[in-house]
Amino acid sequence: MKEEELTKRYERHCHLPEITGQKASAPHETWEMDARGYGKVPDVGIISLINLNDRCTYLRLLSYPLQVGTHRVERYGDTEDYQTVMRLAFTDWGLPQQIQVDRDSFFYNNKSKSPYPTQIHLWLIALGVSFTFGLPGRPTDQGQTERSHQIWAAQSLEGQHYESWTQLYLALRKCRQFLNEHLPCSALDELPPWQAFPQTSHSGCFYRPEWEAQLLDLQRVYAYLAKGRWFRLINTWFVLRRMASSSIDCR
Repeated sequence: MKEEELTKRYERHCHLPEITGQKASAPHETWEMDARGYGKVPDVGIISLINLNDRCTYLRLLSYPLQVGTHRVERYGDTEDYQTVMRLAFTDWGLPQQIQVDRDSFFYNNKSKSPYPTQIHLWLIALGVSFTFGLPGRPTDQGQTERSHQIWAAQSLEGQHYESWTQLYLALRKCRQFLNEHLPCSALDELPPWQAFPQTSHSGCFYRPEWEAQLLDLQRVYAYLAKGRWFRLINTWFVLRRMASSSIDCR
């Protein structure tokens, strides 16, 4: 059967221990985060807006203009970019209970049958924030944030001109105030989020970047990793080399 190529290697695997995202029932229980597609902003460059929203209250938490190039896309968002975005949001609103994202390969290892948590996933766990994922191929799981992409773009990008990235960033923060305090929301009986939920200015879990070393708890990471079994593929040449090296050492 092997000669006829009728056999195949079966890879042992374990699913990533997950907390399934669900409908939030309290402010700052679940935040949604997603990046809008790239667009050119004159005199600023190619921009991708990374947007965060509170699922329960519809608060617009932050829209961050990630610059990915000048005349064309020259790079993609990385771990440090998303950490910057979340640190800004944490500083303004406090730490949420969980953040939900889609299954983009940046957040979730889609290429492995035994996906290991990404760096940003482990960082959030150490901070005490759960990292949850929408179901594969279901953008509606991030429906609120998907709709917010159009709102942010219409309010801050279309027909506007900015002389610098800083001016654009400040404009987005000013726009956030308008969206939360004045723009009616159909899901909230035509009330702006701030009027519908006047006591949602902070989650109560305070955060500052300079406090992060004290807030990080690696025991949370160890407890999470203990829930799964982790299988990794390695190169046969690497194994043979390690075996040979061990043999030499034994002598």
